Amino acid sequence: MTKTMLKSGFAVGAAVVISGCAAGSQPSTADQALNKAESAQQTANSAKQTAQSALQRANKAQQTANKAGKTAQANSRRMQRMFKQSQQK
Repeated sequence: MTKTMLKSGFAVGAAVVISGCAAGSQPSTADQALNKAESAQQTANSAKQTAQSALQRANKAQQTANKAGKTAQANSRRMQRMFKQSQQK
């Protein structure tokens, strides 16, 4: 979805530039449109990086939670064994 939005935004910017040149508008208007398209691209790239970083942190948190759950289960089994052993003595 992000790539589609980026392509659409860039295409719109390019269309504005082309139509501006065809209509004989001032070059500054075309430059402004292109600058806005480039700025939008940079913003989208930054958002993508932020999302990727957040995903990596979420994956790391999930791994940590899984490890903690396994450790808790192992501790529980060990406590049960120790309890059973103490009852047998």
